[in-house]
Amino acid sequence: MKFRFLLFSLLLLAAVGCQVELFRTLSEEDANRVYRELEHSGIEVKKTTTDKRKGLFGIEVPRSQASRALEILRARDVPRKTHRGFSLITDGGNLIPSPKKERIKYFIALSGELEQTLENLPGVQYARVHFAMPSEPGLILDDSRKTMPQRASVVLKVQEKLFQLSPKDVQVLIAGALPDIKPEAVSVVVQLAVSQKAGPAGYSSVGPYAVSPASRVPLFITLLVAVLLLVLFGVLLIMARITISRLRDEMEHGEESSSPRGTRE
Repeated sequence: MKFRFLLFSLLLLAAVGCQVELFRTLSEEDANRVYRELEHSGIEVKKTTTDKRKGLFGIEVPRSQASRALEILRARDVPRKTHRGFSLITDGGNLIPSPKKERIKYFIALSGELEQTLENLPGVQYARVHFAMPSEPGLILDDSRKTMPQRASVVLKVQEKLFQLSPKDVQVLIAGALPDIKPEAVSVVVQLAVSQKAGPAGYSSVGPYAVSPASRVPLFITLLVAVLLLVLFGVLLIMARITISRLRDEMEHGEESSSPRGTRE
């Protein structure tokens, strides 16, 4: 009985302390961003190096907090989508691309560069830039054909307290990337992000206990102490049952030994 209880306690410790890997191929910048978001929300998070040569990192959280961690990251749009930018033009492809493909690739790359610029601004979680492409065929920089887009639209998802720009500022930024677009021709849609609040006072729940992520005592040690207390309680309970059983046997033995004496008298 004692061995079974001890084994169950050790298995419980292993299950509670198990880590789940949420990501393993993040850049250092994305890994740091994920780490900050989860730590700020009271999640016990760990950053690991998965590939030193390629500079890739992973993120681990306790299994009990994995679901909440994913919800927080989804609400914050973290990690962010990779924007190819102008690397789209230089990567592979035909040596002599057609004018149409060249034009499409250029504006896709330009929109990626602008999206990355917007997402680097304080408070911007998500940015998308779309151009209204002209129908005339031709090279992208052929001024005589006027192939530059005439309109653009921008969608932003922002944190209200951190985002300080006005729609007019965004219009000027986008129009500055294309000489034929006027700021008035840029449509801007701003969506407020849903804030994910951390638990009460920044505490994480571990069974019946509440553990502060800022505590100096690691979560693993806290769990270990809790399990050891359970084991100690179980051992004391077993010892008490053994003691009671022995006392009961001694009492029964004493009654049996005193019965013949009474008969002889």
